[in-house]
Amino acid sequence: MILKRVRCVWYGGAVLGVVHLLGFSAFAAGAGFVSLFDGETLAGWHQVNCAKETFTVRDGLIVCTGKPTGVLRSDKQYENFVFEAEWRHMKPKGNAGIFVWSEGISAPGVPFARSIEVQVLENEYGKSDWFTTHGDIFPIHGSTMEPDHPRKGSRSFPTEERSLPAGKWNKYVIVCLDGSVKLSVNGKFVNGGSQCNYRKGYLCLESEGSEVHFRNLRLYELPSSGADTSNTAPLVEGFVSRYSGVDLRGWSVDSEVKKVWKSDDWRLRCQPSPGDRRDLVMDGEFGDYSVQIDYKWEAKDADAALCPLLLGGRPVWPDEAMDDGLKTALKGLKPGKFVRLRVDRQGEVQTVSLNGRMVVKNQAVSRSRKEKIALRNAGVEATFSSIYILE
Repeated sequence: MILKRVRCVWYGGAVLGVVHLLGFSAFAAGAGFVSLFDGETLAGWHQVNCAKETFTVRDGLIVCTGKPTGVLRSDKQYENFVFEAEWRHMKPKGNAGIFVWSEGISAPGVPFARSIEVQVLENEYGKSDWFTTHGDIFPIHGSTMEPDHPRKGSRSFPTEERSLPAGKWNKYVIVCLDGSVKLSVNGKFVNGGSQCNYRKGYLCLESEGSEVHFRNLRLYELPSSGADTSNTAPLVEGFVSRYSGVDLRGWSVDSEVKKVWKSDDWRLRCQPSPGDRRDLVMDGEFGDYSVQIDYKWEAKDADAALCPLLLGGRPVWPDEAMDDGLKTALKGLKPGKFVRLRVDRQGEVQTVSLNGRMVVKNQAVSRSRKEKIALRNAGVEATFSSIYILE
């Protein structure tokens, strides 16, 4: 039978008016839903910025360790849909989330993706004037939303407290349609928002500090309402994270390197001692590729123009000599604030972008066919995150 989308009447304990279909009873029984988890593998999902053991499958469940903070992303984007998920925290005060209409990789300077977050908090986390543990909804890291039940800024609070404590299963039904999002917690719609941007993007499951389980992930996809490039998350390019968030696997390390470079959840810290300039070298060699990192120099008196990245053993830009466009861009940077650096190397030219703006285009470089990539120890304390490679 044909599913026809109509405008929404959201509350009253069911999704009234979301669809004309087979008969509401058939919809409620699950007709037309597609499983997003086969119970055995993570097929259809991608570990964005976590260790391989952060999200695994055990006993028919997606098991998340909570370490590091990061996300598991759907391979496919969705616009209008009904998404069902069951979750349980395994310890009190657990923290996690479900992201809808999400970007495909982490936003600059954070382990989270730009998205609308549907909060997944355990009851003993508590509540305050600006959050609850029963299904808050809010835009993060560049997304926007008009909250149905505002309390602080753009965060929408649930009308009832319905989630169950650690060890017990909770069921979310999340309905996303025409830029509006509505949430049912354990059988009743209690929260929502509208005028969301984005209104088409990826789904993500969030890891944030403690063990949480997911099961029965199902999605009913509804017809498009014409989301365009202005309100659709960019398609992923294929970047792969090269930092696990839990240790220095994938990097060339010894006991001396470990004295300088420290894994700190989603952050990777460089803490040099005087005269110590040990760089952190990535395993492998690379031909044509793109590398993207977030970095910040911690000291207030640090030179923000220092280059944090070595390609083929050389800084992407020399500290003492650079072209005028790059000089101007670097003058606008501040110590203590994350910068997103992207370098695209194809053949013997490179393009450099800072904070999403191209500052060097098709610059000639002298390089080997294959070269090493390293995070630079510039002699000052620094923090790195979101280290991605695209080959």
